[in-house]
Amino acid sequence: MELSEASAELRKSRAELERQDLEIAQLRAENGRLSEDNRCVTSSLNSQTNEMDQLEALVDKLQEDKQKLSARCNKLISHGECLTILIQSSFRVYPPERLSHELWSLIPVGIFQRAIGLTLKSFITEIK
Repeated sequence: MELSEASAELRKSRAELERQDLEIAQLRAENGRLSEDNRCVTSSLNSQTNEMDQLEALVDKLQEDKQKLSARCNKLISHGECLTILIQSSFRVYPPERLSHELWSLIPVGIFQRAIGLTLKSFITEIK
């Protein structure tokens, strides 16, 4: 009787051992899959972090360019206002209604060039 009980106990132990071996094999396989998933997620995270850094650098550059463009626009507006004042003052000196058509047609070539020539040259130089 003891021998049969010992034999049954041995069979139970072997079955339990086989079940545990199978469970260990399954857990090792799952561990391998999870490790591979972890490597993929880590790689993806690194890639996204690099892309984020590049996008942040691009946003910084765009903001810098926007500020430069805004400053340039303000400068152009200021120069435009100066030119408008110069042209208006030239019209006060030579109002169009007092000039004949022939003289009026000469204004862009002669009088305006002398009146605003230097300012126009500096304006063109600054906007380039």
